[in-house]
Formats: sequence, C-alpha cells, structure tokens
Amino acid sequence: MKVQLYRHEDNGVQTVSNAYVVTDAGSKLFSFYFLELAWHSNQRGISCIPAGIYWVEKKVAGEDGSRFKYPHFEVLDVPGRKEIKWHRGNFHDDIRGCFLPGKNIKDIGHDKQVDVTDSAKTLQKLWDMLPKRFQLEIFDFQKP
Repeated sequence: MKVQLYRHEDNGVQTVSNAYVVTDAGSKLFSFYFLELAWHSNQRGISCIPAGIYWVEKKVAGEDGSRFKYPHFEVLDVPGRKEIKWHRGNFHDDIRGCFLPGKNIKDIGHDKQVDVTDSAKTLQKLWDMLPKRFQLEIFDFQKP
C-alpha cells in the first residue's frame, strides 16, 4: 500500500493536492486532500518538500520526541529537512513545512484561501488504514 499525492495548486501561500491511498495492485481505496505550504526552494518551515518518493512512518504520541500528543505520520529522508509530519489542522497557518490531510477543501477561515476540512477524522482514517511504514509518491502538477 502507498499514498499518491498530486499537487494541483500553488498560489504562493499554500499548495493544495489530491491524494489517494492506493493498493499494490493500483486500486484507489481512499481519496482525500493535503494542504502544504507553497514551494519556496525546500526551505525549512516555509516550504513544501520536493516532489519524489519518500518513506513515511506512523508515530505514536511522544514516540519521536515531537510536541504532538496524538498519533501522526513522519516523512523520512527529505533532503535538507527533518521532522516533516502529517498532522491535523485546517489552515495554512497550522503548517510549518508539514502536511495537513482533510476530507474536503473549502475556505472555512474566510480569508480567500482554501482550507482542509475534517482533518482529525481524515488523519484517524489514514492511521487505521495504512501500515506502519509505506511509500509516499509526490507528483507536481499532474493529473492522477
């Protein structure tokens, strides 16, 4: 099993992506959205990470020394970066170079930026569905 992420919008503030949990046979089991920061040359805390293939691991609260008090995911071996998480949140202000999963996208903050909805529920569904370690494939501005 793996997750495929297709970035489709970068407005200089944030990046919005369609994402899918995909079986080894290529079937899509679950679709959702990711919200990331915009591309700023992979700079820590202000940029999304480069497109590519990465390993992702589940982390329980406190397991990795992070501030998160709930289960989350960590993207491993990002060149020049560390502590890239998938965690709950709705707005681009909730991101410091990480990923926010959500069920839908909508401007819930009324700031003319789309946000992700139902982030905590989506994160829990991903937690229940995905194995301890899996691959993440990120595609820049391609259709699935």
